[in-house]
Amino acid sequence: MGRLRRTQLSEHEVVALLVEHGLDDDESGEWIERYRRLGYLDDRRTAEQLVRIQHERRGRGSAFVRQELARRGIADDIAAEALAELDEEAEIEVASRIAERRAGQLRGLDRQTAERRLSAFLQRRGYSGSVVRQAVQAALDADR
Repeated sequence: MGRLRRTQLSEHEVVALLVEHGLDDDESGEWIERYRRLGYLDDRRTAEQLVRIQHERRGRGSAFVRQELARRGIADDIAAEALAELDEEAEIEVASRIAERRAGQLRGLDRQTAERRLSAFLQRRGYSGSVVRQAVQAALDADR
């Protein structure tokens, strides 16, 4: 219960915690229902919060966020709903901001090397190829 108050957990994570503490399936099912009734468990709310935190605060792309939702045990349909609020324009904006900050560290490199490193950096953060291309071009053009 204390962990649910501190952080937003998915039903999958709560079941794993309950099993870890020695509860069987029936007992965990009862606890899950109780947590739902009390408003502690809501996978939709959890997914929306994860999307907001990972994308807006941490600058992660939709591919990374999708993997994080899957890792946390969020159902595919709920994850797709939460990710639908991310449009490509918003991703390009966040990726461009990140790329511009990073481009300052790459000033001493030739353009091709800077493009390659900046592209790899953004791809590791979960951005798609089209978003990466646009953000890299904008950042390097602004920096030069």
